[in-house]
Amino acid sequence: MKKLFLLALLACLFAACGDDDDEVVTTYSIRQNIADVLPNATTYYYVYGSNFEHRSLGNLEANKASKAEQVNSNISQIFVVYGANHEYRVDTVFRLEEGKKHNFEIKPGTRVVPFEP
Repeated sequence: MKKLFLLALLACLFAACGDDDDEVVTTYSIRQNIADVLPNATTYYYVYGSNFEHRSLGNLEANKASKAEQVNSNISQIFVVYGANHEYRVDTVFRLEEGKKHNFEIKPGTRVVPFEP
């Protein structure tokens, strides 16, 4: 009887530790083509009218994609700031769709505006 109980317990544990293939993953990477480098680039996101820093991208070089960053499902829009003190913002908001891998591009001619975190 103890063996049967132990077997049932082990079966439950294996089922609980199964693959999380159903997990929804949203990622993004950013490529820029507006300057040789965007120093100290960081993505920010909005929550109820406030700005929150998300991830540092480092020095974002021209024609090179940043590494893929994973986001929480509650983040639906991001924007890029850069500069020694994050004083510039790329005037584009990137929209995230849950469960997708996004490859965003900052294209030539995109406006850059002052930013105050």
